[in-house]
Amino acid sequence: MDRVVRIFKEHLELITTKFTKANHPWDRKSKWVGYTAFFYLLPIFFIKDTSKWTTFYKIMWAVQTLFVFSSDYVFGNPKDTPVHGIDRLLATTMTLSMIVITLKHYSIWFVFAGAFFPVYFVYLSKVYTAKKDWDKYVFYQSAWHVTGPIIASYVLYDIQKKHKLFE
Repeated sequence: MDRVVRIFKEHLELITTKFTKANHPWDRKSKWVGYTAFFYLLPIFFIKDTSKWTTFYKIMWAVQTLFVFSSDYVFGNPKDTPVHGIDRLLATTMTLSMIVITLKHYSIWFVFAGAFFPVYFVYLSKVYTAKKDWDKYVFYQSAWHVTGPIIASYVLYDIQKKHKLFE
């Protein structure tokens, strides 16, 4: 539990007082982490244009994709840049938005089930970053990039079979 608290506190620092800081110990880039950033475009294809808010939400997914790719691949580490902070802030915001949207239409248990793997993978990515294990970091960061957008896409699709997204 101490590790979870430490990672949470570190994340809060990285989106506030250490906004521009890179948080990886190596000066390497992974093509897999870069390629999987494009999975963040997937939800765009599952959001029906029903209002200005759905259009805005689609744009936010596109912006998120740009910053994930830029932070995790283009700029990489250990270079400090505001791109890292914007990426983390957007990832946090988009994750929380999906939790709120999901809670509006499903039970809390559905939210836990849907969020479990993406959150667990980002957690393990941070664990292996701290342990300086490059290969496991790449695997879990890529898994976070893939599972989160796929689950978000499914949830958005399923909700919109019966409801407007922002009604």
